[in-house]
Amino acid sequence: MDTDLINKAKQVLIVPMLVSVLGISGTTGATAQSETMVTVRISTSIDTLDGLLPKIGQDLGIMREHGLELDFRAWPGGATMLADVLEYKADVTHVSAGLVFSAISRGAPLIVLSSNYDIDYSIVASSNIPLPHFYSPYPENIRDFEGKRIGVVARGGATERLVSKVLSDAGLDPISSVEYVSVGTGVGAAGAIMNNQVDFLVVIPPSDQLIDSDAAIPLVDNKSVKSDVYGTDFLFSVFSANAAFVEQSPQTAEAFCSALTETYAFVVDEENRSVVLSYLENDMNLPPALAERMWDEFGMNFNIKLEHDRWEKMRDQVAVLPDWDTATFEPCIRATDIDIAVPTRKASAHGNL
Repeated sequence: MDTDLINKAKQVLIVPMLVSVLGISGTTGATAQSETMVTVRISTSIDTLDGLLPKIGQDLGIMREHGLELDFRAWPGGATMLADVLEYKADVTHVSAGLVFSAISRGAPLIVLSSNYDIDYSIVASSNIPLPHFYSPYPENIRDFEGKRIGVVARGGATERLVSKVLSDAGLDPISSVEYVSVGTGVGAAGAIMNNQVDFLVVIPPSDQLIDSDAAIPLVDNKSVKSDVYGTDFLFSVFSANAAFVEQSPQTAEAFCSALTETYAFVVDEENRSVVLSYLENDMNLPPALAERMWDEFGMNFNIKLEHDRWEKMRDQVAVLPDWDTATFEPCIRATDIDIAVPTRKASAHGNL
């Protein structure tokens, strides 16, 4: 990563931003640095944008200013990430609310700390297969899935849940009507559709930036996933923790949420755009133009404020909606309750590549 750029950001941008925007003392960082760091184990994803906040927060030193050292455990799918927390191998993870709510309804000891990121999925079809329902509206166009191979990140995760939802909407059996294929993320997922290993693919950025334009046909774009499949109020990625971690280390959990808030404030500030892009280029091994295009399209998806109204609107999306009072951590609700205007970004200087 560009060390000079990060150091400049730390010295010029972070401290003034924390003091003016969040109203904290400029001596907080120095105090935390002199104390013993507390390690928080984070089960995170591989090559997905929704894992940005804790990673860049660690690299920028924001986590250390709150006395935290993050230990990352990377996995290719949400189900494995969540299992990592439930098996006490990690303290915190960021996966879809649907997975978390389902686990809580079955008695899993999980506490939701904050929101994180709105859904960025889309669905593409291989250009090598017939699509007789292509011009039909959703969900009729999903009928072409029947009998086909569907690429998902991993079995049991949010991408498979999306496929199950669209199949159900189309009147198809979510289990028997298709073959699920685990393809991972990033280059692996892009290669699966380009090399005819799957017929359809649930796409997560940056895979969409890596697929050759002549290899795949957009079928359900991200706008349609948000409006037609789930609805615009759909609560997607959330930070959740093992209940034992929150109960035994409530101050650490709150410090993590406060650090997330400050990191969020940093990444949505247009003045810090070059730092964020530099990080994405290095973390995801992306050419500058692709990193910029991905950020311009999906950078506004971050939303860490966990709102009760949005939680309640998930009632139609899950079998059992957990009780807000017992499934959330009030200090984190307060720590992430900050309204920061997200700027409207200009189109990429590189245009549509």
